[in-house]
Amino acid sequence: MKAQLKQLRNWGAVIACGFSIFLSGCTSSEHEQIISIGKCAKAANYLEDSSLRAATEYRAKIALKDVPANPRYAMEVAQEIRDEAEPYGSSTSIVDVLKVALEWKNSSYCKQVEADFATHIAERVKSNLPVIADTTGDPASCQKYVAQVDIYTSRHAKKYHAQMGQVLQATLNASAGRLKDFQMDAVKHKINSTDFGEFALDVYAQCQAGGALSEKIGTSQFVQKLQSPATKEINSFLTEARTTKGDCGEFPQDYCAADFMIMAAERALQRSVQCDRNPLEKNCTSTSDILIKQEFKALENEKLVSMQEKYENYIAHPEKYNYNTYSNIHAIADKCKRGAIDKGLRDGAYSDYVAANCMPQARIAFLKPQQEILDRIKARLSS
Repeated sequence: MKAQLKQLRNWGAVIACGFSIFLSGCTSSEHEQIISIGKCAKAANYLEDSSLRAATEYRAKIALKDVPANPRYAMEVAQEIRDEAEPYGSSTSIVDVLKVALEWKNSSYCKQVEADFATHIAERVKSNLPVIADTTGDPASCQKYVAQVDIYTSRHAKKYHAQMGQVLQATLNASAGRLKDFQMDAVKHKINSTDFGEFALDVYAQCQAGGALSEKIGTSQFVQKLQSPATKEINSFLTEARTTKGDCGEFPQDYCAADFMIMAAERALQRSVQCDRNPLEKNCTSTSDILIKQEFKALENEKLVSMQEKYENYIAHPEKYNYNTYSNIHAIADKCKRGAIDKGLRDGAYSDYVAANCMPQARIAFLKPQQEILDRIKARLSS
């Protein structure tokens, strides 16, 4: 019993700190009001009445806002209130203490404090009922939404909980229209689900910095985790492609088309996810095929341009890349040279014929594989 009383008495120090804005040399009426507020606060603590405590805090905030601090006076007030509640000090029974606390709670002053607080809550609810939209048709602001959620989650406004829930649903519905279709469908389903409150608080957290509610819905954790149909399709494609050996295409000596397709899909996935996370961005391709093809084309073109330069350089100066170039060309030209001899060509005539015919033809034949690849590269680039 004494332990309980000691615990309640310890709150006197809290009262002193909480109402440390008491004025030294108060008038009689001011002192009476301070004592009355203190009794309501003390009764709320003794009776563990959170509603009365909140009402008293609201009254103190309004009534004492212009009173300068005086901790010493606050301690004196706390002691005066405790002496009335515990006339026999620690020997006062807890039953007697609670009896006094109940009398204070039921006093006309404390009842009026609770009534005023209830009116304050009702006015807050009323002022936050409409879904606000400006003249341009933009959805509600975060400022309005935050005020609505504050009431929705307030333990002192429980009787308005269902009503404010409907208001929040209407507000969120009105602001979700600017999302992409797949996001809007998911959000509206969430709004009408049993765990709607979790989503409401998610958006509430995003709204703390202010701004348009529609934007904050888009940056909520729930929406950020949503995947568009394109993103889902690309993920499925990658899962299969990474576990299946693909066709390397017509230039396997330079790059594997199947590997490039995986790289393209990975890039496409990044783009698609970026679009998903930026709900108000409308310039996003919605199909996975187009995204992957665009990225594959960009990757392949980059590689083909590099290959074109490599093969053009090789064809122009094969000797720089193959030390056997001259011997190979001469070997290919042997048949043409024998033909010249068979025709009776000798000396200068023979040399001129070889230089004008045999060597160019042999060079073309020697570089034919590379030239064919180069032609295919150019055709691919122009397609």
